[in-house]
Amino acid sequence: MILGYIRISTSLQDLKNQKNSINEFARKNSFIVDKFIEVEISSRKNQNERKINEVFATLQENDILIITELSRLGRSLSEILKIVNCLIEKKVKLITIKEGINLQNKHSIQSKVSITMFGLFAELERDLISDRTKVALAAKKAQGVKLGRPKGAGKSKLEPHKEQIQELLDKKVSMLSISKILGVTYPTLFSFIKVRNMKNKKKNNADLDNHKKFMRVQLSLNIENNTKYVRGKKKVIEEIENWILPDYDSAYKKLGDGEYILKVEYKNKKDLDDSMYELLHKIATAADDRHCFSDNTTIQSLDEEDRYWS
Repeated sequence: MILGYIRISTSLQDLKNQKNSINEFARKNSFIVDKFIEVEISSRKNQNERKINEVFATLQENDILIITELSRLGRSLSEILKIVNCLIEKKVKLITIKEGINLQNKHSIQSKVSITMFGLFAELERDLISDRTKVALAAKKAQGVKLGRPKGAGKSKLEPHKEQIQELLDKKVSMLSISKILGVTYPTLFSFIKVRNMKNKKKNNADLDNHKKFMRVQLSLNIENNTKYVRGKKKVIEEIENWILPDYDSAYKKLGDGEYILKVEYKNKKDLDDSMYELLHKIATAADDRHCFSDNTTIQSLDEEDRYWS
């Protein structure tokens, strides 16, 4: 099998360009690509999300993998080398069009030098682009230029769904569920609602039936950026505090340093477990959408000893 792997990082790039390059290379060398694996995702994501694992599962001994350039495989030199070594172990031939590498199932001194050199160049190029961007932004800021999008309610693809969103908020449907219903990301929905001052009606504990149970829990929130180039941590925490936690306790208490006290309503222990794991899932999703992670975030019951969720 001859497999073409295509990856772009943003919607501003085009999968067709890479596909055309691979097909043109195949035509000039008198062979046909049997299958393409295409994905639009950042190189910061893991191998499974970038479909690298699917590539490994698809390829067999003596198959050929074609990519337009080494940077399609990974973000860092170490990751690229690791993937190349896995291909060699499977006895798969690797062709990279831009660098002109044609790896025949084994490492030669020349191939090792080539892959290391071009992989390092790709990594350095990303760092230089990042540095130049930071310098340019700092210069504009020093000149008094306001960075970022203008504030205010601009055009949005969610505008036709505004009434539906408000209706779902009034019915206490979670932000995560609404984003899935509308087929948009959590940050997109969050920004739309925030800019337009759309509020979900908070629970009124005075109206709750007396027989309903409550448990006090302490949330230990740990949000970190995936890399030094990501700055989404502050936004994630803001989304969690403004939209996720109020779904569980509108009057939650913030203790500082990522610690929160919530009074959670539940019917039975299974319902409580489901709610807490759902809360952790919403936090993880909000973090992942902004290229952050929420590892080590835990919830501890304050009313029952040795009862916690992670």
